[in-house]
Amino acid sequence: MGAIICVAYVNADLVFLLRNKSYFGIDTDKEVGVIQSQIVLASLIAAAILSFFMGQAYDIFGRIRLISINFLILAILVAIIPYTSPSIFWLGVTRVGLGISSHFLITNPLIPDYVKEQSRGRAVVL
Repeated sequence: MGAIICVAYVNADLVFLLRNKSYFGIDTDKEVGVIQSQIVLASLIAAAILSFFMGQAYDIFGRIRLISINFLILAILVAIIPYTSPSIFWLGVTRVGLGISSHFLITNPLIPDYVKEQSRGRAVVL
């Protein structure tokens, strides 16, 4: 849940970072929209590609360890985002890292392991 809130905050804050004169200073709304869309698209593509390997990563490194590492990475990347200016490339790299890290946290396989089979649907919804 925290990963979803964190990435949603960064997506909303990205517009303000791109428009702010002291960070990126992009003037036109169209240019801000194009840059933000490209960054989010790159993040989604990277997360989709890595989705094929997440199950194996959880099996190799362990669920709790991988969740803890990705939570730490997520916290560090959120703190770093304002310091990526004026490079849009590093802003994109940081946002892609956020997307990958949050994707690992959102799609963890803890529900099938710890919830009874009769109430899995309720656990997924909650």
